[in-house]
Amino acid sequence: MEMLSFRRFVSVFEEQHPEFPYKDIYSYQGIHCILYTNHQPHADFAFAYFRYYYDCCRDHKDILKLKDDDCYHVYSYVDKQSYLRLFEWIEEILLLRVGYFYDDIAEITVADGGIIVDKKKKMILCFNQTLRKIYFVSDGSQQLAQKDVVKTIREMITWEMEKRGYFLFHAAAVEKDGKSILFSGESGVGKTTIMLGLLEKGYHFLSNDRVLIGVEGRKVKTIAWPNEIGRASCRE
Repeated sequence: MEMLSFRRFVSVFEEQHPEFPYKDIYSYQGIHCILYTNHQPHADFAFAYFRYYYDCCRDHKDILKLKDDDCYHVYSYVDKQSYLRLFEWIEEILLLRVGYFYDDIAEITVADGGIIVDKKKKMILCFNQTLRKIYFVSDGSQQLAQKDVVKTIREMITWEMEKRGYFLFHAAAVEKDGKSILFSGESGVGKTTIMLGLLEKGYHFLSNDRVLIGVEGRKVKTIAWPNEIGRASCRE
């Protein structure tokens, strides 16, 4: 009986002879993530999302300088036929051979990684933590798929920063003259009102949601966490 696995998923996927003309590197403090995609809107969305937060390189020659062990690899492939081929292959194994029934989302743990099938987003995700590789295959009908791609890149870099001692803190933040001010509290207590007032007084926006906090050289550092608003910075 055929079983689901990361390696078998990649094998079935590569039967479609996918090509990835767009390759971009996102880097932060020595952490690298390469996005490979065949879909320019996905590449452009990621670039716009991260350009104020991470170093972004669109020169394919620089990819050759990176070793596999030094970076994460995210593959985003948009093609209806490839999505349907993988979806039908997974469905056959889950429903006909294993007896696994699900409504909208199936999360399957396999020996060498995991597979997620999202019927609403018409997207399949397959990952291998050891190899640092993640595949997204979607049919292109749902824009939410591209948001999952950038969130995955963000989480990978966040996870590496947490391994260095940083932690993710739920707060709004502004900065001025290299110093940051954070506002933490429950929804509705006035964080946004205070932040807007300080922005009018010449402070600069860092984050309206979360920040990374860590200690470097006996100084507390605040790093803006990527979202769709604002610019990144690192302040004491």
